[in-house]
Amino acid sequence: MAPTVLRGVVLLLLGFVLVRMGAAALHGYRFQQAIQDSVNIDTARPNPDTRAMRDRVLEQARVMGLRLERDDVDVQGRLPGYQVRVRFGLPLDFYVYERDVNIEFTARSQMVSSGR
Repeated sequence: MAPTVLRGVVLLLLGFVLVRMGAAALHGYRFQQAIQDSVNIDTARPNPDTRAMRDRVLEQARVMGLRLERDDVDVQGRLPGYQVRVRFGLPLDFYVYERDVNIEFTARSQMVSSGR
């Protein structure tokens, strides 16, 4: 009986960890998609405004509850479009243990080549 209960507890803990990690990963993915959408929408502007784009990225992070500093966002305006590099810590909270997973991604407007 005891091994069955122990297995059940281990499976519950594993399920809890997977759900928490999955929720954090989904939150990070939604942030990346929001930034990519913003970059794609703003591509139509004749003169890329890098300062305004950085402010939008920082505001989106604030709205989504992510800790992001100005130095974590690198925006390069290219005609036409943008390339936005973002570095942030995605919080993983297991109630008794919390840590940030470092994420870095680049969002490019459709018209900006990757240089590869």
